[in-house]
This record gives sequence, structure tokens and C-alpha cells, in this order.
Amino acid sequence: MDKVYLYDEDGNYTGYKEVYSDYQPQQWETFLKPDPTLYRPKFDGAKWTGVTHEEYDTAHQIATPNPEQIMIMKQQAQLAQLTEQSKQLQQLAMKQQMQIAQLQKDSK
Repeated sequence: MDKVYLYDEDGNYTGYKEVYSDYQPQQWETFLKPDPTLYRPKFDGAKWTGVTHEEYDTAHQIATPNPEQIMIMKQQAQLAQLTEQSKQLQQLAMKQQMQIAQLQKDSK
């Protein structure tokens, strides 16, 4: 038994199937095995093409923030926290002013 490798109309690898040795590949089939190191191999009619898993990972890795960026992110988090605390204090002050006003009104 041999393997025939399958690809779609765009050349993207879709799998394989086992066939007898006298099998003739049909449309979107080839006996050429895709390189297992390729990420999402694509058949161009003569060979399998694509990028290696390593090349793909390198191109799509998430950048690690540098120390300056980390410091800025920490400052932004602190600023957000301080802004929220300031808002809460303003609400408390307004509530106290209303209570004082009510007490003054009641004492007259």
C-alpha cells in the first residue's frame, strides 16, 4: 500500500489516504509527501511549499515588554486606581455636604 497526499483547490494540504501501488492520482492528489517540518503546507503543482514551524513561531511570537514599557504599564495601573479612589472620595464629600446641609436646616 502507498499513500497519496490530498490538497484542496487552493493547494492546502488536507490529509492522505492509502492506495494500491497501481493507483493513479486524481485531481488534487499527489504521491509527493509534504515536508513534516512545514506549517500548513501548500502544494503548487510540483512541490510542497510553506514556512517551517520555527519560522512561523518566530514571526508570530508575542513581544516581551521592555523595562520602560513595564514601568509605564504599572504607572497607568496606579493612575487608574488613584482616579477611582478620587471619584469615591468626591462622592463621599458630596454625601457629607448633603448631610451637613440637612443638619443645618433641621437645627433652624
